[in-house]
Amino acid sequence: QSLSSSHLITMLIDRNAQLIAHPDPSLTGQQLSLRNLDIVMKGLQQGGATQEFEYQHTEYIGSSVLVPKLEWLVLVAQEKPHAYRYVSFALKATLAIGIIALLLASLSGAYLARGLSQRVHQYSENARQIAKGNYDLNWPRIGINEFSVLATHLQKMALSIRHREEALSNSEASLLAT
Repeated sequence: QSLSSSHLITMLIDRNAQLIAHPDPSLTGQQLSLRNLDIVMKGLQQGGATQEFEYQHTEYIGSSVLVPKLEWLVLVAQEKPHAYRYVSFALKATLAIGIIALLLASLSGAYLARGLSQRVHQYSENARQIAKGNYDLNWPRIGINEFSVLATHLQKMALSIRHREEALSNSEASLLAT
């Protein structure tokens, strides 16, 4: 049972830990002892306390403050689910945003990996073409420095192999001519 739409209760407790005033009129004036509530005893002994507690089978979080001259305690509490609802909402929102960010990161990573894989495949195919004797190849240029260096070295290798084959062919033709 909630006592109000805000799920907030305010109690007035005397120095003997007896309930003086409560939002539920049926509890007011009965002099119910609240000594079993740690928040009440700490409030009376230490001048105030803030903590979670259970009252009438409902869990609350509240604060108690001692009124000095009267030595009465004012206890204000709210049902735990309602007190923590914004924390719970923020946690769920953060979790949802984290999952969305992770999903977007995974999708963009897969997209980038696919593009990189295609370029690696092109380099691999060009290396096969060099092995078959085809040296006039178009090397893809991308913004990754390591791939640019690799393309440059592979082009130089293809050119070097071509020059050696031409030199070998010229030398062979020269030997056959003599």
